[in-house]
Amino acid sequence: MSFKGNVLDSIYNILEKMHIIPIKDTVYGEIPKSQEHTYQTVFYDMLNSVDVNNLTYEYIGHQYDIVKAQIDKKKLHDIAIEAQEKKDIGFLISLVMFFQYVYADVMLREKYKDFWINKVIKRKRADFFPDSAAVVMVIMQDNKLISG
Repeated sequence: MSFKGNVLDSIYNILEKMHIIPIKDTVYGEIPKSQEHTYQTVFYDMLNSVDVNNLTYEYIGHQYDIVKAQIDKKKLHDIAIEAQEKKDIGFLISLVMFFQYVYADVMLREKYKDFWINKVIKRKRADFFPDSAAVVMVIMQDNKLISG
């Protein structure tokens, strides 16, 4: 690698650490720009099918409706399966994007709702919602989401 390449890489790394440049989230890999709209549509389907606040209450440890949360998780599982089969998008990716919204700061998530998928793909290191790797860990422990 040339001196110029090393310097540019170093500058990029510094800007990234200063949270000036968004990082590419590794769970999402290379989602083509042409599929972002499809993911956003699936996100809206999920959002309109469940009680997001109840799922948020579960996450933060407030009183919540356990039965409703279980039913909602089954709905989310089914939507993700259908999206994978009919729209050729990732089952786990659609769940991760949705739960990043559930776990996000309540005021800020509403602000970014209409372009949520773009926001999570270009997440900054310090942001108002957890990174996708952390959400994957939570989802993998929730049998209702994985097995339906």
